[in-house]
Amino acid sequence: MSVFSRLGDVLQANINAMLDKAEDPQKMLSLIIADMEDALGEVRQVAAGYIADQKGLERQASVYEKKAKHWEENAELALTKGREDLAKSALAQKLEAEEKLQLVQEDLSHLKAQIETLQADAQSLADKLAEARNKQKAIVARAQSVEVRMNAKAASHHHRMEHVKERFDHYERRIDDLEAQLEAFDFVDSNTSLSQEIAALEKDEKLNKELEALRQRVA
Repeated sequence: MSVFSRLGDVLQANINAMLDKAEDPQKMLSLIIADMEDALGEVRQVAAGYIADQKGLERQASVYEKKAKHWEENAELALTKGREDLAKSALAQKLEAEEKLQLVQEDLSHLKAQIETLQADAQSLADKLAEARNKQKAIVARAQSVEVRMNAKAASHHHRMEHVKERFDHYERRIDDLEAQLEAFDFVDSNTSLSQEIAALEKDEKLNKELEALRQRVA
């Protein structure tokens, strides 16, 4: 009878509430489904036993019906032959068969009611199991969706970082080029004319300004 206590617990269980309290909903749902499958298997075993008992009782009922009919026919035959004593004895056997038939029919009626209740519980359990399996599919789908989104975000972040690095490298090369040009002006020939030196100074000043402006933009 323990299966009925377990079945009642399963049927009354609030799956959503159990998942809300679980640290790992996916693992909890897998345990719930496994327990429901076990419970449903036990219900089917009990139902199979009840159905076998029902068939046995139906066979007994058929036997007692045939006996009652047999003894009634014997009582009629004895009475037609003027043997009331034999007729009474036959009727006594008929009544005994009918009493046993009534007891079997009562057991059969009670058993059929139990089978109907068990079938209803099994259907409710099957519905809950289907609900749990659907929730499991939804959780797996959500988990996969989150994983895809996280991978997409990671790829996007990596792309942005690469773009920033390329821009930084570009500006760094620009600065290196400008500094190289400035350093080249330090090697001016001593015989350079005054006008050339002045022009070089003017150009050097322009390069310094451009370098400073570029540094400010990069900063």
